[in-house]
Amino acid sequence: MQNKVKREGHYELFLTTNDNTILSLDESLWYAIAEGQRGDIIIKSDSDHRKKKTLQKGKYYLVDFKGDPDFKDMPHLLLESSSGRFDEWLLPKDLPSKRDKQAKLIKSSHSITESKLKDHIRSKGSGAGKREFENKSRSSIYQIAREKKIKGRSRMTKDELIDAITD
Repeated sequence: MQNKVKREGHYELFLTTNDNTILSLDESLWYAIAEGQRGDIIIKSDSDHRKKKTLQKGKYYLVDFKGDPDFKDMPHLLLESSSGRFDEWLLPKDLPSKRDKQAKLIKSSHSITESKLKDHIRSKGSGAGKREFENKSRSSIYQIAREKKIKGRSRMTKDELIDAITD
């Protein structure tokens, strides 16, 4: 597995006075987020935007995952949310460039903790760890969650317990 951090820093996602959603990476790269005919797209932009309100801001990582069992082999933009977890945006053709001004954007419902993300970046993905739990019973996985003092474990499914243990 060879995961490569292409960029990292701070981002801001905000709404303009024209109700356009803009993503700023390190206040040096600017992108508009829009709905296309076949899903979301990210469009190269400039810094000439009047901010109406900030939607979200924090740290970000642009990581190109290769051979990691927990991530598709493509660039991922991981944005820190207010919960402290990182939301996953998939960029099948990377961020837009001067030549290709727009690109497909897939907003995943998956999120990950920063420590788990750093494990993946260091090529120590948790995919093998998750696979080791798949053949265990829910009750044996529940016992591990209990030892780790994972809150809400009694209401979790087997898959949710595995995710909580490996995150």
